[in-house]
Amino acid sequence: MAAFVWSTNFKQNSPFADMLPSWGDFFRHPIASSKTFLEVVKLNADHNTAETMERRRRKVEDVQKRAAYRKAHGLDTEEGFGGWTAKSEKEVLGPGIPINDVAIAQEGEGEIVPEQQDVRHEKKPLKKWLGIW
Repeated sequence: MAAFVWSTNFKQNSPFADMLPSWGDFFRHPIASSKTFLEVVKLNADHNTAETMERRRRKVEDVQKRAAYRKAHGLDTEEGFGGWTAKSEKEVLGPGIPINDVAIAQEGEGEIVPEQQDVRHEKKPLKKWLGIW
């Protein structure tokens, strides 16, 4: 059923669907038909890859053009999208001690504090009957 749905979808969406061999050819010349089918699938994959690369290239060019426009018109400030900016590192960390300060404080004291170990109990391995249960 999955193969039928995939083949139907492939025939509807592929620009190379007309190159697929007919079902009668599959029974008369199975090896040649299989090779043709694989070539058509590869052509379709290459076509999809080329389209995706082109779309990505256009998006990158668009971003570069927008950046050049902002820079040319003096809009290249620290403002984010629509005046919104991302949180700074201090806002993300909150009132706690930053990680780098903790490492410096530990080096300064000369004492390394071991981390708390997890106090979970280990489970006993279950007996399996016939490798299933």
